[in-house]
Amino acid sequence: MSYPIQARLGPDGGTISAPDGFELVVPAGALAEGVEITVHCRTAPELRGRNVRSRAYELWPLGLALARPAVVHLPVVDVRAAEPAAVWVGPDPADPDPGTGWHPSPNERTRPGLVATAIDSLGSYVAA
Repeated sequence: MSYPIQARLGPDGGTISAPDGFELVVPAGALAEGVEITVHCRTAPELRGRNVRSRAYELWPLGLALARPAVVHLPVVDVRAAEPAAVWVGPDPADPDPGTGWHPSPNERTRPGLVATAIDSLGSYVAA
């Protein structure tokens, strides 16, 4: 399977996953109605002062609010790095300076080769 990936999820929730390890888990009740969700995988932006360790994943429609938190799992490229990776949440992809506007997610969880975080809306994500 290659990107972009599209799936229609609704009130019952569901999971979108890819062979590279990316996964979006949307719980029941997070969406009030059926929504076509598209996952784009792009070259990660440079984050000032951070070692970027994944590609950038954009979940469309950007900004779609979720009634219950979903979990996004990102594959980490460099698992040997000294510090654990965290998920950074990005700005609008149209931002003229993609190195700004990114911030770490406060809800990070890690397991070997993956980093995950709870999200309350669809957006852009990278591990760093």
